[in-house]
Amino acid sequence: PDFDAMPAIPYPPDLLSATEQGQAHRVTAAEWPARRKQLADLVEEYLLGHAPPAPGNVRGVIEEKKQEEGQETWTVRLEFGPDHAAKLHCWLWLPPNFQKKPLPVFLVDNTNYTQFARAAFDQGRFLICVYNATDPAYRADKQDESASYKDLFGKFDWSEFRRRGWSASRAVDWLRDLDFVAR
Repeated sequence: PDFDAMPAIPYPPDLLSATEQGQAHRVTAAEWPARRKQLADLVEEYLLGHAPPAPGNVRGVIEEKKQEEGQETWTVRLEFGPDHAAKLHCWLWLPPNFQKKPLPVFLVDNTNYTQFARAAFDQGRFLICVYNATDPAYRADKQDESASYKDLFGKFDWSEFRRRGWSASRAVDWLRDLDFVAR
């Protein structure tokens, strides 16, 4: 869109208001589903961009399993999309003395964030999965692998932020197939 041609408004609009025939009114509970969809469409159009649908064919190839610092770490290459050409690495951390009982997963794009689940992980109450679609502003040592498949699925105008979130969903697709991940 031509942002210069759009009217400038000094404050964010009231999201619970709508304008019909030039008249603003408060959105009712019955109108909310339509307004919510309208807002989601606007966010997609102007902020996030459009993403492809889930590919439905995610597979995980375990490249390595190793013990380190009392935990088991799997290095996994996710493959998906046309001819499984899209690749995304992730690292699944299994806590010490893991009994293969279903546990929730703390999913992050950056090892710096694992600190927020570390205590629960060390107590055997969480798994941790780090996927490699991190913002380079936070981890210059990691290449955002989602950039390599941005055009593989067709011409979508998805932003980097949207692509990284879509990549997180591919990690979830794989994790859901593991019998020791809580549903």
